[in-house]
Amino acid sequence: MFRNNEALHSYTHLSDKGDEVAFGTIGDASTSEGHFWETMNAAGVLQVPMAMSVWDDGWGISVSKDYQTTKGSISKALAGFEKEEGTNGLRIYKTKGWNYTDLNKTYERPSRSAAKSMCPA
Repeated sequence: MFRNNEALHSYTHLSDKGDEVAFGTIGDASTSEGHFWETMNAAGVLQVPMAMSVWDDGWGISVSKDYQTTKGSISKALAGFEKEEGTNGLRIYKTKGWNYTDLNKTYERPSRSAAKSMCPA
């Protein structure tokens, strides 16, 4: 919104005219909450430059993720939100969080993609 609304450009303590990528984290059990789905849907519709990490430990709220999350996988459950050519949506990446090298490479991909979509030149 900061990028599209010049009236907000003076709020430099909040944003540099929208030239940022937002990062967020959430546990897989919390993805069952409505706020998560509303956020992901809005981010896909508005093409918000963000990277959301879902930390999957295999458990929901006191139960296995098989009883907490459709298909036992939040990335599979979000597949309908995935960006396709000529549409809005999200890009979904999966990696092992304990593999630091792969984790960094995975974070670079959406960050570069978000920056490119903001400044396509």
